[in-house]
Amino acid sequence: MLKKCWIATLFALCASSALHAATAPLNVEELLHTTYLGPNRIPIVIVRYADQNWTEIDPAALALKMDTLPKDVCFEGKFESFPEPLRLKLSGVDGRIVFEDQARRKQAPDMKALDNVWVCGTIRPTKDNRGHEVVIFEAAKLLPDHQRFENKLLTLEREHNAAELILLGNKIDQCMRNSKNSNGFGLSSYDKLGVLRDKAWTVAVAMKEKDLKPNDANACFDIAIQYRDLLKRMPLFRTWVLKTLKIDPDHSNAGREAERTFNMIHVGDEWMSRPDFEARQKDNDKKFKDQEERDKALALERSARRAQEIAQRTVRLLNFQAALRTGDPDGRVGAIKTLGEEVQNSLDLGCSLVAVDILTNMNDPAAIVFGMDFASKSEFVEVRQLVYESLAWRAGQNDVNSETAYAALASALKTEKAKEPAQAASAALVATGGKAAVATLIAGLDSNESGVCEALIDGLKKLTHVQLQKKEEWISWWNENKSQTNTKSFENAGLK
Repeated sequence: MLKKCWIATLFALCASSALHAATAPLNVEELLHTTYLGPNRIPIVIVRYADQNWTEIDPAALALKMDTLPKDVCFEGKFESFPEPLRLKLSGVDGRIVFEDQARRKQAPDMKALDNVWVCGTIRPTKDNRGHEVVIFEAAKLLPDHQRFENKLLTLEREHNAAELILLGNKIDQCMRNSKNSNGFGLSSYDKLGVLRDKAWTVAVAMKEKDLKPNDANACFDIAIQYRDLLKRMPLFRTWVLKTLKIDPDHSNAGREAERTFNMIHVGDEWMSRPDFEARQKDNDKKFKDQEERDKALALERSARRAQEIAQRTVRLLNFQAALRTGDPDGRVGAIKTLGEEVQNSLDLGCSLVAVDILTNMNDPAAIVFGMDFASKSEFVEVRQLVYESLAWRAGQNDVNSETAYAALASALKTEKAKEPAQAASAALVATGGKAAVATLIAGLDSNESGVCEALIDGLKKLTHVQLQKKEEWISWWNENKSQTNTKSFENAGLK
């Protein structure tokens, strides 16, 4: 008898537990939600329940054609009534929602008007084939809006889940629109949900900003769009569009917004407003005109100075020659230096050429170190050509000044900008010949001007009969052969 009582009690407990499990409220928030991007990058949420996938939709979409909707769907809404024995009516929703049978209807929770309800079910044609309906698989009563959404927000904030926070904000917004259309709740509740929605979006965007990787233009633009579309903050939308364009000036979407929304234009790698662009153009035009005026004034001044120098050429040359005849060695060096500086700065080509001739015929190291050195910086190509030819001739005299002349010529060639004077120097060194001439041409290859290097390489080929093309090849060749006095290359060129 005792055994029978124990078995009966155990059965009763099991039955009670089973009944409790069957009637326990469903916590929709704890169901697995998976989100992916559908057509036009619209987020689609899949909810997993009872070993089945349900596509989350806006219940207002139930009024659309059946072939535009997924088959198995779930949605949330505001309970209005049970207008028919097997029918459930949501506030503001025109779609037909029904229970499969009376057993399913009895499993539905007790609800009063405007309670939140979650429904999952299958869409099928109505029995009269005049439309479609959702056959309820499960209907679950939800917590009040503000409490439910606030709990979810706090959870997602702790999880640092920006994507889901944005979706939560979208869901709150949808709830507000549906409820507003159906007069679902008062103004106070509506405002509270609006604050909660904006908080979800604000927190999500702040997370995206914090997690932003350097130079990620697409992520920058995504933040810009969320400031515009979600938070309606146009100043921040503009800020993030400009940040996008700073990373990638050719970003097509950001560029389109800059042009269309902010009336900006693309100038080089920079974006600017039209007023700023017009102001810059005006400023540039003014600078250009001012520079034109300065150039005209300098040209007139230069022309007058040249005319004056030409008029005084004879007197000036006589004065220079008189100064050079001094018996004071220091005075003579000073006069040579003054003459070299005169050639460097003179606008009178004829006077400069005569002055170089005077320096060439002076057997004095100062004429090379001071005179020719300054003269090699003349603005006239003809003067520099004559200086280089004179230095090569002076170096070829094989006297105490030769080494100084080679060094001065090598130094001048390194800073030469034009090809023609370099060609004159190359030809003069080829005519001079010898290993020192090769060394001078090699030293001149330190120039950054391709035309100058080309002219010097041409001279090296003629002097050595070595047909190398690049200056790096010549420098390497020289490093290998400069210490030898009887290499085949030098012997062929007579450079012993």
